[in-house]
Amino acid sequence: MTPLLLSFLLSALPAAAQPVMPSQDHAARQAVLRAAAADLEVRLAAEPKAPELWRRLGHTYQHLGEALKARDAFLKLVELKPEDARAWFMLGLVYEKLEDRPAAAAAWEKCLRFTRDEKAAETARRHLEDLRP
Repeated sequence: MTPLLLSFLLSALPAAAQPVMPSQDHAARQAVLRAAAADLEVRLAAEPKAPELWRRLGHTYQHLGEALKARDAFLKLVELKPEDARAWFMLGLVYEKLEDRPAAAAAWEKCLRFTRDEKAAETARRHLEDLRP
């Protein structure tokens, strides 16, 4: 089948049935995440003490690959909820991505201190072992 014929046949399909190229899918996902981050930033300007909005913003930036912004959001979350084990868990991951081993170890220690989830505790212990010299 020639490229021209293939292009013609694909254009006849409804948009939902057309294949999505991986680069288009990634770009669309990035656009959605950036819009979500912008929306969360606006909401946080009005509600700066809303921990769940900080959590969502941290996860959004993590998915965008923006580790510094994710770190800042999770730091704000632990400022509001210092015993939030899930936030400390995410900070451990973010600090590892930033290659800040001492901060990562401190975050994993706090996660261990506050978590009631055995899987999270096991993961935190493994990360702490990997961070030891």
